[in-house]
Amino acid sequence: MTAAPQVIVLVFTGDSGLTHYSLSLARCLHEEGVSVQVLAGRSVAGEGFPAQPFPVLAYFRRSRWYPLDMLRLLWHLRRHPSAIVSVQSLLKSGWGEGLLFRGLRLLGQRCVMTVHDVQPHHPGRFSQASHRWLYGAFAGLVVHSQRAATTISAMGVSTPSSVVPHGLYDIFRVQVLPAAQWRRAYSSFDADDFVLLFFGYLDVRKGIGEFLQLIGDHAADPHLKFVIAGRNGLAAADPSAAAALVAARSDPRCLVMTEGVPFAEVQRYFEMADVVVMPYREGSTSGVLKLALAFGKPVVASDVGDLGEALSAGIGELVPADYCMAELRRAVAKVRGNWPSYAQRCAAVAEGYSWPRLASSYRTALGV
Repeated sequence: MTAAPQVIVLVFTGDSGLTHYSLSLARCLHEEGVSVQVLAGRSVAGEGFPAQPFPVLAYFRRSRWYPLDMLRLLWHLRRHPSAIVSVQSLLKSGWGEGLLFRGLRLLGQRCVMTVHDVQPHHPGRFSQASHRWLYGAFAGLVVHSQRAATTISAMGVSTPSSVVPHGLYDIFRVQVLPAAQWRRAYSSFDADDFVLLFFGYLDVRKGIGEFLQLIGDHAADPHLKFVIAGRNGLAAADPSAAAALVAARSDPRCLVMTEGVPFAEVQRYFEMADVVVMPYREGSTSGVLKLALAFGKPVVASDVGDLGEALSAGIGELVPADYCMAELRRAVAKVRGNWPSYAQRCAAVAEGYSWPRLASSYRTALGV
């Protein structure tokens, strides 16, 4: 008989970085001796995740089932009234979900939310008010940076926040092969090529347009290669970038994958790369950075969200949030010119973001 969970990790998605984070957190808690259960979106069943030593329930359906699934969730949580609920995402309505978790709190259930993005990427007129209401519903918040904690406090939220850095995505490291073998297996790149990776949702706010400009700017450099891997969200938002992405598909210097990256294929793109480029125009925190660290890859990133705090440790080069292309090119050239020292620093810094190192802080924040 399965023991009643001490912690229920709640994530409404099935095929996203939030789910990957939730599984990593649950694995960490499990290894600490905590009885844990994950509730995720039903698409988690098709993601190809490795089997976990704790229950992973493919629970939430498509958004049209939202009202019914909220009632099912309430019933499920009340069957485990002593379990601590670690909420990883907002599904649809800050107002409605804030009401749900306020109700659970009145019933004595401890609920703690991990804030991955302080506000939505495309905030509406009442976004700040709805998020202030949502964050106020919890007994505590977990944030990934001091900057996020300060921003939430400035919104007028009095819920206590615990700063726990975003842990590494080492859940994706499933094979050990030399970088040259990854390149031979999945690309035409040579061992002496220098490879830049853009990974994640291909969107204007993520700076995919600027990454595509880098490709054009280095047309005369045959040993600088480019990998783009993620789900394409460009067509309507930026027609010129969408056209450049189409052109990159036929460029022999580029490897482009825009259908979304299955779990089992994430590792190959990071293993092939030398540097992960994150030219974001907007953001709060980034799982891609923790993927880069998990695979020992230096980064070039813009100073948005908590990226500046992370890069202060010397794991790559930071450009201003309002950077120009010349600044981005210089940062790439600097890392390329002294890559071994950046890679060594990544290996040293990664230990501080390992889940065993974060376990104590997270358990304190949850109260378990």
